[in-house]
Amino acid sequence: MASLQHATEDGRDSWKLRFYLNKKRKVIGLGTIAKADAEEAKESIEYLIECSDRSRTPCKSTRQWLDRIPNGLHSRLAALGLCEARVVRDLPTTVIAYCRSYIAGRKDWYTANSGKQFKRGHSLSAFVERWWNAPHTLLRSLGHLGFPRSSDP
Repeated sequence: MASLQHATEDGRDSWKLRFYLNKKRKVIGLGTIAKADAEEAKESIEYLIECSDRSRTPCKSTRQWLDRIPNGLHSRLAALGLCEARVVRDLPTTVIAYCRSYIAGRKDWYTANSGKQFKRGHSLSAFVERWWNAPHTLLRSLGHLGFPRSSDP
């Protein structure tokens, strides 16, 4: 059985949830949320504790609640073993890295089109890499369009 506590220390208006997990008392800060959301969190966390004790998977509504909660609260629940940690993917920061990750993720194209789309994507990646390593070619092409070159007065 979990208990909900409303904390108003230092001008903060937050909720804390106290419960027992493996015969040890634990506290999770829920943050500044409405009372109805705190009650919903209490019910969901109680259900997660029951599921972890019985080695069962949570129901659909609890999994949807887990998807909606902030990352901080989710990571605290994962640290206690009440849910699985969220997978954080690093997004590619360059066009070349994006092309490579997109191509790597689309292996279904390779099997469906006998490798044609994969080869096209590889060619695109090679083109972007050549262009990125030689940016002066872009400046020369802009000079043909009427833009002043850097050496022009």
